[in-house]
Amino acid sequence: IYLLPRLRPVLQRYYPGLHLTVHQGDSREITDRIIREEFELGVVGSRFAMDTCDFAPVGNDRIILVAGIGHPWFEKTVVLLSELGKQNFILREPGSGTGKTVKDALTAAGINPEDMPVKVTLGSNEAIKNAVTAGIGISFVPAVSVSRELEQGELREVTVSGLEIVRHFFLLTRTGRELSPAATAFARILHETFN
Repeated sequence: IYLLPRLRPVLQRYYPGLHLTVHQGDSREITDRIIREEFELGVVGSRFAMDTCDFAPVGNDRIILVAGIGHPWFEKTVVLLSELGKQNFILREPGSGTGKTVKDALTAAGINPEDMPVKVTLGSNEAIKNAVTAGIGISFVPAVSVSRELEQGELREVTVSGLEIVRHFFLLTRTGRELSPAATAFARILHETFN
């Protein structure tokens, strides 16, 4: 939803007849649909161990902690890892690449994600942004998804000392499936743009 629209001008310039249809879903859902051959390719934020799909790296994004205007951390610039367990969190649904990346990073930093107080679990970054802005809690979100809200002062990035989270994006295809010329063109532009 944030990265693919950047490809539109490039695709239009080199392949003006190419029509792009985008379906949004979490990484698990898109992977399952590729396996069922409903889609030729996908862009996902999680890599799953399987031999039926190929995951080719195509870029990355930082995942940051954000707070809304009414939250006590809105005025803070840095918090400690140990402070995370004292706040209400808004999380992504199971199957989300962002959610998996955050859980893995927290676990590696010595924080048990299951011990964090979760106020609500939502199915999209857009829903999470709205919930954080409304003051329901704080959340880890892809930086690319909140750039406008950060610029406008609706949200504030809060640095967690000793924690840096980077999410990798992958071009997902079915192993052994030959891509159509249109899908091949899209994959080439995707790699050139984000690598």
